[in-house]
Amino acid sequence: DKAELEEIAGDAPVFFHGFVDGRDELAKRYAAADISLSVCPAETFGLAVLEALASGTPVVTSNRGGAHELVDATSGAWGAPDPKSLADAVERLAPNLGPDLRQAARARAEQYSWRRTVEQMLALHERLADKAPARSLRGFTRRKHA
Repeated sequence: DKAELEEIAGDAPVFFHGFVDGRDELAKRYAAADISLSVCPAETFGLAVLEALASGTPVVTSNRGGAHELVDATSGAWGAPDPKSLADAVERLAPNLGPDLRQAARARAEQYSWRRTVEQMLALHERLADKAPARSLRGFTRRKHA
């Protein structure tokens, strides 16, 4: 899809780098960006958002979907998943670019360690399992984990 995306971009200052090999190189590229865009409203987990934030790069994302839960006013901005709203979010964020925003982006990512994320996911599943009617489990036995 690269050729099609380049055609759509026209003469806008957009660069399509393709596949980036290696964690270190990926982190360098995230850190070199002024703003990272993750605008898909169907994003479910947000790893790209967390990688950008961990690299100190603020993020603009859609105001729905999983990525929106990761970005707050200290670490980026969001808008409806349409070009105008997302461009407006970039314009709102741009005047705040600098070391303080980069530090805040990194701090936001640090709130989502793998341990915390897995613990919260398991706790959510446990709460939902406790609310599910027994007939919906079709013979499965619930086990309590220590």
